[in-house]
Amino acid sequence: MRVLHLEENAGDARLVRELILSEWPDCQVTWVDSRVAYVAELQLARCDLILSAYALVSFSGLEALKLAQEQVHGTPFIFVSGTMGEERAIEAMRAGAADCVPKDRLKRLTVVIDRARRDSEERTKHRTERKELEEQFLRAQRMGNIGLLAAGIAHDLNNMLAPILLAAPMLREYVDDASALGLLKTVEESAQRGANLVRQVLAFTRDASGDQRVVQVKHAVRDVSAVIAGTFPKSIRLEEIVPNDLWPIKVNPTQIHQVLLNLSLNARDAMPDGGTLRLRAENRILDESAAGLIAGGLAGAYLVLQVEDTGMGILPDVLTRMWEPFFTTKEPGKGTGLGLSTVRSIIEKHNGFIQVTTSIGRGSGFHIFLPAAEDVPAERLSPLLRPPPYGKGELILVVDDERAVRDLTLAALTRNGYRVILAGDGAEAVAVFAQRAGEIRLVLTDLHMPNLDGVMFGRVLRRINPSMKMLVMSGMKLALGNRPDYAPEEFGDGFLAKPFKPEALLARVHDLLRATDAGRVAAPPHPNP
Repeated sequence: MRVLHLEENAGDARLVRELILSEWPDCQVTWVDSRVAYVAELQLARCDLILSAYALVSFSGLEALKLAQEQVHGTPFIFVSGTMGEERAIEAMRAGAADCVPKDRLKRLTVVIDRARRDSEERTKHRTERKELEEQFLRAQRMGNIGLLAAGIAHDLNNMLAPILLAAPMLREYVDDASALGLLKTVEESAQRGANLVRQVLAFTRDASGDQRVVQVKHAVRDVSAVIAGTFPKSIRLEEIVPNDLWPIKVNPTQIHQVLLNLSLNARDAMPDGGTLRLRAENRILDESAAGLIAGGLAGAYLVLQVEDTGMGILPDVLTRMWEPFFTTKEPGKGTGLGLSTVRSIIEKHNGFIQVTTSIGRGSGFHIFLPAAEDVPAERLSPLLRPPPYGKGELILVVDDERAVRDLTLAALTRNGYRVILAGDGAEAVAVFAQRAGEIRLVLTDLHMPNLDGVMFGRVLRRINPSMKMLVMSGMKLALGNRPDYAPEEFGDGFLAKPFKPEALLARVHDLLRATDAGRVAAPPHPNP
């Protein structure tokens, strides 16, 4: 503790100093006896507490208090005086003094100082907490604005990418040259990376669990390994240990990519001088005793993803707070503090849990436990390896305001045995459906369209034929939930995120048509045929 004492009487100053040092031997007491010396010390801002006489020859004690409030605001200020009456003491307290101690009752000073210090520390703590909350609020606002911006551009970006991903696989049938096929593959892969990036941004900025499907996690590990190999420093050596007999898991693949990438980025930052980053996956069965050793653990069969590094390790105080949103050990501007909280949120939504191991100076490991999918036939694993199902001449209504998306969806469907009729917006689609309601077997519709959007079109369509199956094609699934007039059952038949490949489109169309055949109800006649 550093104490600044303003006192013109040297004897009184010595008594105060001795009293303070008897209670706090390590305390540093600086004595000044003039306005000039006092102001000079205030400007250095090196004091934790100020003691001052009230009656001074060179200037008044209240003026000394005012100077302290201007120079070192928030520092406790205590009057130690022999000439203060009750009225002056009340005036001083109202002016901002922490307390007043008469010189003839100097023994009270240590108690008053201790109380003033505690009060000051509490106020400082509250100010710090308030500042942190304000910063968190501002960060949350920024993330909200980013989310709105991302959602706003996602639809347009996905509509740009959708024609590429639809056209590229179909073009392969017309190309024989190996080099041209290689270029076409590059185009397709680049478009797919762009689509994945848009989805990752949306998943990060919005609270979405997304579509879950059964996958083999080795594909996600290999994708992240490719990113690491291409972008991480050469001083970091990558080890990938992924056996072929892993159990499938039901997850959102994009979010699992995000989990692995976030943890890998943290591992990279933990090894500024280089080291080894290991990505592992293994099957593991936890019994009750083993599960009890892991926070949130439950007995069962799990696919375990492990991200391990040989870095600095995690300090105990960081280990207890690292899952908190906005908590970060990085410099301002270098990290949002959302990485690990996002990881935890995603894993919990997948009914999983996380075990963390760490050793200071030796490294850390994050072990992600995801429940194994039960009784899943191999042919249902994604990515789907079976050939796309072929149609039987079923008539499908495709509604989209983007001409390129309409045309390429038409091409993909007609090449695989379906008949297609097109509409450019919801209003046109209603007119088309009214004319051919008895023929149309399935409706594919965009969500955001002029004149009549997908939500309103779907509502009208349900009135005409409540049993008609609809598949929504959009790059903004979350926008449905933002419509206050939206009821989820209005689009309960399926969702296909843009951009998509022909095989994904054909698989969803086949599944919906098969469901229609299994429990088809004849469409009622339209009142105006």
